[in-house]
Amino acid sequence: MDVGTLILLFLGGCAGGLLAGLLGVGGGLVFVVIFTNYLTALGVPDSKIAQLIIANSMVAIFFAGTSGSIKHYLNGHFYFKPVIISGFFAALSSVATTYIINHTSWYNKQLFSVIFISITIYIAYRIFAGSSGKDVNAGEEKFSLVKLMQIGALGGTLAALSGVGGGIIMVPMLIKMLNIQIKKATAISLGIITVMALVSSVYSMLINPKINMNIAHSYGLIVFPMVIPVVAGSVICSPFGVTLSKIIPERTVQILFGAFLLLVTLNMIYNLWL
Repeated sequence: MDVGTLILLFLGGCAGGLLAGLLGVGGGLVFVVIFTNYLTALGVPDSKIAQLIIANSMVAIFFAGTSGSIKHYLNGHFYFKPVIISGFFAALSSVATTYIINHTSWYNKQLFSVIFISITIYIAYRIFAGSSGKDVNAGEEKFSLVKLMQIGALGGTLAALSGVGGGIIMVPMLIKMLNIQIKKATAISLGIITVMALVSSVYSMLINPKINMNIAHSYGLIVFPMVIPVVAGSVICSPFGVTLSKIIPERTVQILFGAFLLLVTLNMIYNLWL
């Protein structure tokens, strides 16, 4: 690997880590783009690339999430109960969905993309219209086991289907279903994503992939020369994202989250046309 590629991977990890800490989304969108370009340049066929992208994205998400969650813990803003409960069900649903994708032919990425795009556009509209999180704390927080299970299961499923971490769905669900502010929602989401990504990463490293990668220094589905520099950047920059989220106003975080959703949507629309 040349120095230029190494630097680009590291800077991409920095960008993903910053987003993870700031918005609680794991940074998966950035990681997916980086890994897609890298694997395409290696000559990995399109038919075999999806599994590799999602698996390696989960590894980077885990380290970005861990680094950011440690910062939240040191700041006194880590919420063990919702993170553990939702994280457990997110991990279960993520691994189950990944197994089904790898062993069946039901998954249609085009159909999923259309559904996903519709959801993100609606959420972004609600955020920019000011209705997402605007009235939070007008009433009591509504934590419940069933709601935490639902949030984790849906987030884990989405993460396995897309590789973007699940936070783009979990943050709005946490706000709406639990009646909490967006800053608390992003902290909880990042913790959930960390638990889920750990289990998914171990699964991806231990399984025998159905594809023949022929990529040096890889194990299972994990390509270490590609993922290590990205992980390094994400670990360094995720705490800065957490610090930034403490400084800027709630409404600014909402707008940034909405803008991120639109970026994800545009990226998926672009991929549909490829």
